[in-house]
Amino acid sequence: MDYFSRRQTLCRSAALVCAGATGLPLAARGQSRPSDPESEAMAALVGGTMLPVSPWSRFRIEGGSGFVLDRSLRNFALLKQDGEAEVWALRGTFGARGDEVLRNDVGEIMLRLTEFGGATFYGRGDTIGRAAAPVEGGEPIARPTSSMGSLQATVEYALEWFDRYDPGNVRVEAQAGLPPGLVLDTFRNASLAMQRMPAGWFNRADRRVRRLRIQTGQRPMVILQGGSLGIAITPGLSYAGRPSSAVVQNVLRNQMT
Repeated sequence: MDYFSRRQTLCRSAALVCAGATGLPLAARGQSRPSDPESEAMAALVGGTMLPVSPWSRFRIEGGSGFVLDRSLRNFALLKQDGEAEVWALRGTFGARGDEVLRNDVGEIMLRLTEFGGATFYGRGDTIGRAAAPVEGGEPIARPTSSMGSLQATVEYALEWFDRYDPGNVRVEAQAGLPPGLVLDTFRNASLAMQRMPAGWFNRADRRVRRLRIQTGQRPMVILQGGSLGIAITPGLSYAGRPSSAVVQNVLRNQMT
């Protein structure tokens, strides 16, 4: 059974609880940090402040805002920039100098970390990068959730993001049993990708997306065929189990000419 949304046709709703929606517990607020002789010695050596090691940390970008880097999950890091809706799941590799390079799921470098805690933030489409430094105040990034509760209600909510491109003709669907939070986050990424396309891109009939469907898959994947955008997700991998907006945008660009 599938859950889908088109105002004229509604499936029966089902009460589902989003799996994996909880983050890691935070330390008690106001509690003083213990002294760390090794960190203090390293700070004296490099001439900066070394913050205690944590699974998550906050960085301030030079001349800009900031971001949170959450490393509480295995095999990938989460990054969320201030003021942005998307959470990026990044894979890390180490360079010859010991720097760690974190890339998104289309291979773009988004962050470079040095062994002394310094960072260069690239974001999307930035090949030069901006310096970033760790600061106090980092908190874990919340796992995908949906305030709508049921999967059906979540799908109905997501329809509003896509109906504007072809009013009355867009269908939004999700396979039954999927976590509503991850489904909502996946549809949000698809919506962000469509918003970033050139103005008027979807005005042509052969470029219109009339159906969006999310279903389970062995790995995240996006396929566009005949106006139908199919997205495969792997719920057990949290944010790394769904495609980023960059993947969706690349598919729109490459398959719709």
